[in-house]
Amino acid sequence: MPMRRSLIVLAALFTVAAAPPIKPGQWETSNTITAIDMPGDPGGVAKSMVGKTTVVKACITAAQAASGPESLFKATGGKCRYDRFNLAGGRVDAAMSCGPGGMSSTMSGTMTPTSYQVNGRTKTPMMTMTSTTKGRWLGAC
Repeated sequence: MPMRRSLIVLAALFTVAAAPPIKPGQWETSNTITAIDMPGDPGGVAKSMVGKTTVVKACITAAQAASGPESLFKATGGKCRYDRFNLAGGRVDAAMSCGPGGMSSTMSGTMTPTSYQVNGRTKTPMMTMTSTTKGRWLGAC
């Protein structure tokens, strides 16, 4: 899976899973890159991604929704972990890191059982990216 899509799916799982109880079912997540800094970016390829939106749909089972974020990260081979996770009053503030590639991500925003919006910052050894991710529950899978 290309890196950008991997980051979007990871953000979707991170945010959808972050506020149990979320509503199980079909979720649509849109991610818009708001800024990107990649030193040595050949031909401005990374900068051309700014402002573009990618939409991903995922089916969240009742078991996944009930078991919280840890179960969803098993799909990453156990390479991601939360460094900080705070959820209160419909607001989320979190940080996670994934190895061995050295990716780290912070997110803050709002969530309900059927929607969320978070602003995130992702860093890898090669780049730093900020984005806005919005998710909404669509219905049954």
